[in-house]
Amino acid sequence: MEAIRKLIEAHKDAEVFLVGGAVRDVMLGRELTDIDLVVREIPAEDLKTFLGRHGAVDLVGTRFGVFKFRPKRGGHVIDIALPRTEAAGGSGRYRDFAVQMDPHLPIESDLGRRDFTINAMAWDFRASKLVDPYGGRADLERRQLRAVGAPTDRFEEDAARIFRALRFAIQLGFTIEPSTWHAIVDGIARLGNRIVAPEALAKEFLKSIAADPARATDLWKQAGALKRLMPELVEHDAEALARLGSEKFRKRFPPYPSIDVVLAILLYPLGDAVAGDIIRRLRLSSVERFDASAERVTWIIRHFEEPFRRHPDELPPSRVQRLLFDRQYRGTDLLMASAAITEAPYLKAWMQVEELVPLVDGKTVMQLTGRLGGPDIGQILAHLMDLQGRGTLTSSAEAEAYLKEHGHDPTFPHPLR
Repeated sequence: MEAIRKLIEAHKDAEVFLVGGAVRDVMLGRELTDIDLVVREIPAEDLKTFLGRHGAVDLVGTRFGVFKFRPKRGGHVIDIALPRTEAAGGSGRYRDFAVQMDPHLPIESDLGRRDFTINAMAWDFRASKLVDPYGGRADLERRQLRAVGAPTDRFEEDAARIFRALRFAIQLGFTIEPSTWHAIVDGIARLGNRIVAPEALAKEFLKSIAADPARATDLWKQAGALKRLMPELVEHDAEALARLGSEKFRKRFPPYPSIDVVLAILLYPLGDAVAGDIIRRLRLSSVERFDASAERVTWIIRHFEEPFRRHPDELPPSRVQRLLFDRQYRGTDLLMASAAITEAPYLKAWMQVEELVPLVDGKTVMQLTGRLGGPDIGQILAHLMDLQGRGTLTSSAEAEAYLKEHGHDPTFPHPLR
């Protein structure tokens, strides 16, 4: 922030404010990832010239007048803007705004255009004080999400705020203030087609279920948003989604479930084909940070159905090997999804197979059976693994002897009984 200190020193009338989510996150003790500043009493060209002397600067969108600034000494990119007001065009689309930048505009007016009170606070660097005209600090203490001003007005300005409200409540573990909640439910019921960009809606949904799958699906369902996104999903497995966040589950599977696991659990009642259609229709794969994949989700759903309805002791090790150690997809995802849905102890089967070291390789199989290769070799190796898992074969010497005895039989490998 050295450049900001120099800015204040060089312009005696300048006022610099940390704004938005950065203030909220500092007050909540959360990690600060994005820094947004508003600078008053400096013309845009003067501000751009000053920033250019202290780092790299780009103007992002003339409509909003936001400078992307990277200090010469490195560090995070900082968004720096002049105060502005926004007048909505009435369509509910984010881009339908008349934006007016004004370096002399009071900071309170700039904060008044924001969505929720917890995002409408500013820290005044020159005066070292919090500017909080809409009661954001009190709402943080109440752990409550509340719209700035009239909730209906805020959501009519930008319909995406409806879904952002749900996401914030889930990520922060907040309740939603009653009038804001009623405006959310009413707004979803009245939304027309394509008011909210599919990519924006996908982002809010994935951020929600990634933060807390069970509460996210419950809150989106209560608001009517889940039905809007996925009318095919009449019922979902709430218990399985809740299991993902349980302490017992987290101890069993230290890595947090991927978004593919959450989507597979949510959508598996519909079958793999419908689940894939939903993921593609909602453009869930367009949200880069989450890397949701219709292929991986449908693979989990398709492979869950048959084998994991059986007890793990009944699964041949070769079958576990193919499912859980598949090279194309992560077997851990299938394991997590099946454990959450069925509560069966598949971790035991996983660990047993993971500890199995093959007693012979494919080259040895070909030498001892006289076969030239092909799918038969893989089948024989799987057969040997199943015998090894049963304890019938315990060493390489035993496996080689078994191959010499049975390997030349054209019906080999024999089905296990």
